[in-house]
Amino acid sequence: MNTSEFRIGNIVQEGTVVEVKHNYLRVKYKLDNRDRISLIEDAEINPEPISEDWFIKLGFVPHSTNPYWFRKKQVCISVLGFVELIYSDFQLVRLEIKVQHIHHLQNLYQALVGEELVAEPAR
Repeated sequence: MNTSEFRIGNIVQEGTVVEVKHNYLRVKYKLDNRDRISLIEDAEINPEPISEDWFIKLGFVPHSTNPYWFRKKQVCISVLGFVELIYSDFQLVRLEIKVQHIHHLQNLYQALVGEELVAEPAR
């Protein structure tokens, strides 16, 4: 996986990204209740797949009319990774994007809303 897809604060299966370099990530994780830092080369990065559990950890709530969708502010995402935006006058825009990993959702949310999606990895 290309490290250029990642930003500081992104979540990967190994933990939370704290440094991005050309061919590796430095990732913080917990082991025995202590913070640890690991260097992960680009070929060994395991992106965290999206899931309902992660939506909840990131502050999304189940959509009121469709159990397969989750919402936070004006961003809605389905369990399959499809993304929609809701504007104040209830116009709906479906993006031609399918999000498969948490770091993609974090990056997209920051670009659309201007806020970071932050959660502690369950490690």
